[in-house]
Amino acid sequence: MAKSKKYLGHILKLLAGSLAALIVTACTLHIAPDYSPETANSIVGTEKKIDKFYAGLTATPEDQRKFQAFSTEYQDVEVEIRALILRCKIEPMNDRSTEMATTLLDLWQKIESRHKQKDGYGTVLAGDDQERLDNLLTDMALVQQALKSKDTK
Repeated sequence: MAKSKKYLGHILKLLAGSLAALIVTACTLHIAPDYSPETANSIVGTEKKIDKFYAGLTATPEDQRKFQAFSTEYQDVEVEIRALILRCKIEPMNDRSTEMATTLLDLWQKIESRHKQKDGYGTVLAGDDQERLDNLLTDMALVQQALKSKDTK
């Protein structure tokens, strides 16, 4: 009887150790989202839309930069940014990228509102706005690049 208790004790310890090892290897702690090529592509697509908008704007003489002439392009860019926000929201643990994309939308809407209110858009201001938008998108792209590097290690 004492032998069987001792034997049973060894088996229970072995099972407990095996179970602990299984739990440790099966449960990995995710503290950052995984890299998403779809999100990276969406960031680049949004950047392209914004660059195209500003290329068209700055190619237009300043006295012809009335809001109405650019209202469709504003909508196109906003749709692209909203798609980026959705892309970020549907990925697990992607709160930071979602926050950055939402900040991008907020900035875009403020730029649009100012253009509509003033019914004009100066070249220097356009350059400053484009740089601010570009900085936000670059930061988002760098986050994706860091996630890609993390996933390949």
